[in-house]
Amino acid sequence: MKIFWLVCFLLFPLMGEVFVLDNQGGLFVPKSVDFVNKLSTEIKHKTGFSLYVDVVDTVELSTKKDRMEYQDHILSKLTPPYSVIFFFAKSKKVDIVLSDDARSTFDTEKMFFEYMAPLLPDPKKDSEFTPNSISAAILNVYSIIADKISDKYGIKFDENFPKDESREIVHYIIWAMLIALIGLFAWAYFFGSTKKKT
Repeated sequence: MKIFWLVCFLLFPLMGEVFVLDNQGGLFVPKSVDFVNKLSTEIKHKTGFSLYVDVVDTVELSTKKDRMEYQDHILSKLTPPYSVIFFFAKSKKVDIVLSDDARSTFDTEKMFFEYMAPLLPDPKKDSEFTPNSISAAILNVYSIIADKISDKYGIKFDENFPKDESREIVHYIIWAMLIALIGLFAWAYFFGSTKKKT
């Protein structure tokens, strides 16, 4: 573990304006990496806000303590304001972090549960944990976060997806399915109770 931290310490200053951190195993596909680096460069240039994606795909970090130590190490090297989407591949964990001065930009839990979690594969099915599926989930929440930064600063980002693209539709589809499911349970409960009485 000490060697890992040493490598991080030595490599991090060399990254310059690279906004995809780690990803040594290539889990985050090249096209997604290019997209993030281009858009985050534009965001940083226009607002001073840094938006990172950190895909930890070669190191275990199985305990929460290990993951928090890793995060603290990375965050200590960043200049606020910033946000980092951490994806820990081996433990199948996600954390979206904001610097203290940027907490009003968006709700991190809402970003995860509404725009990322619905697209993530079942953690129990390793076969579904493919680079494409992981990249799609990360990219979806990343682009929504970019929209929130755009709204906060009142600046349009040319490199981001148009706001009316289907990525936000996923959110509404999930809610529609949830409402339909609740309605189905209510219908079954009501008619089930009626049949028992007769």
